[in-house]
Amino acid sequence: MNIFDFIKTLDIPFLIVDSKTDIISFNEAFNSVFGKDFVTKKIKKFKNSFSISDCCMLDTENITGYNPINMAIEADGNCSAIMTYQKNEDEYLTFLVTSSKFDNFYAISFTNLSSDYRLQDIEAKYDYTKNELENLKRENLLYLETKDKAQNQAIKMALLNRIFEALGSSIDINTTLNLSFKELSEIFGFSKVMFAQYNESNNEFRIINVFPQKYSDEINQNIDIDKENIKKLLNNKYTVSNVANLSTEKSIAVKTECRILIPVSQTGRLIGVISAIFPRQNIERINEDMISAISAQFSSAIIQANLFKEINNKNEQLQAAYTKLEQAQLQLVNSEKMASLGQLVAGVAHEINTPIASINSNNAMFEKILQLNEFDSDIIEMLKSMIDTDKEAIKRITNIVKSLKRFVRLDEAELQIANINKEIDLTLELLKHETKNKVEIIKDYTDNDEIKCYPNLLNQVFMNLLMNAIQSIESKGVIHITTKSNDKNLLIKIKDNGSGMDDAVKAKIFKSGFTTKKVGIGTGLGLMISKDIIKKHNGEITFSSIKGEGTEFVISLPKIV
Repeated sequence: MNIFDFIKTLDIPFLIVDSKTDIISFNEAFNSVFGKDFVTKKIKKFKNSFSISDCCMLDTENITGYNPINMAIEADGNCSAIMTYQKNEDEYLTFLVTSSKFDNFYAISFTNLSSDYRLQDIEAKYDYTKNELENLKRENLLYLETKDKAQNQAIKMALLNRIFEALGSSIDINTTLNLSFKELSEIFGFSKVMFAQYNESNNEFRIINVFPQKYSDEINQNIDIDKENIKKLLNNKYTVSNVANLSTEKSIAVKTECRILIPVSQTGRLIGVISAIFPRQNIERINEDMISAISAQFSSAIIQANLFKEINNKNEQLQAAYTKLEQAQLQLVNSEKMASLGQLVAGVAHEINTPIASINSNNAMFEKILQLNEFDSDIIEMLKSMIDTDKEAIKRITNIVKSLKRFVRLDEAELQIANINKEIDLTLELLKHETKNKVEIIKDYTDNDEIKCYPNLLNQVFMNLLMNAIQSIESKGVIHITTKSNDKNLLIKIKDNGSGMDDAVKAKIFKSGFTTKKVGIGTGLGLMISKDIIKKHNGEITFSSIKGEGTEFVISLPKIV
């Protein structure tokens, strides 16, 4: 049994060398760490793979080598050293190398300290990392606080921009205020916002708008503002004060809220106040710069809305006056036209009556001559036929002249009783050349057809409606004319089966100057004038129309105008 067999039972690397540095024995633990082949064949390389990290000589003061084997042999007594061993290119191990001498042999043990050193290194790195983490936490908290402040400021500015956009999005004051108050409530947590107009004469503030809608019953009521706050508002300063309200959740508890009053001014003069209620804890959201900006923006928006309202009212008044003037002008032009037409008809009638009288006289002479029977019977028959034709033509011309004279009626400018059926027939007589061989006229007249009216004006209405109906029929068609009467009103219906109207045309037919006819055919005044004439009779004109199927106009006239 070898005296060195005891090292084989040890679980740490163990090496026995003699004074000549020859290896006498080593254990399995040594072999597993350093390798048997490495030790036996490359002892020099093995020795040179160590470097001393720390050294503690036990029985000697001299360090004669820098590797564990030389150190063990050349040291004068026991020694120990911490050495670093390079196992391979990337891996280093730390060992506590202890050398003990007995006889001429040296026992060298290798205690692996790598894990302890790694632990120390890890602990050092952990402490460093922990400190860095704490620093990062502090920096992160500071960053988050700064970020939150920046985000809150950005959110507030974005919401303020939305308020300014809302203020400029409409010229209607109520729409403007509703949109803006909604945005203000989101920014500051306002539970109620209102705008009250300032009355300088009695120092009162009357509510004209409130948000949300559930408080709308407060509109037109006065806001209670003490003299001190009114004084501040007059100096263009906002105020914040506590308001005590009973809680809706706990009737016995009282919660404190704040009320802010923001002045709204025009050229330094107070025109109103924005009053808002918000929770006490939200007071830190109130920023003087923001409030000043809101005050200025609201002032500008309300002034602008009021100016637009005034301008709009003036425009409406001007438009109404212009429309009235335009209608009066058209009526005047139409009256002048009718007067000129009347004079023209009178002159034409006179000119036509003279040759007609001459023809009548000549026909009478021819009849007397024919009665003498001095001519051949065939000639007499031919001449009689010619005289009959002349008589019919003269009758037709006479009827047209009479119809024209009755249509213009210069002597009938006052209200009078008229037979509406006869007036319609009179108009149809004048339009006979338009309806001949094209339009069938179907009449359904009432017996009770008399009404107090301006006949010459109603004839213009019948002429316009019938002419439009005729022109809407492209080839052949039918026009139904119906009159119905009761104790109070007379209804006149004129219905055609012409081209009808679409919605775009129906929306404009009573507007001045609108026409669907070709240039030179229609003026766009007929239906507008007709509507005014019916209105002058305290009546009503309505219509219904289907594109491609036809149109029906209904006139309702009171029997007593």
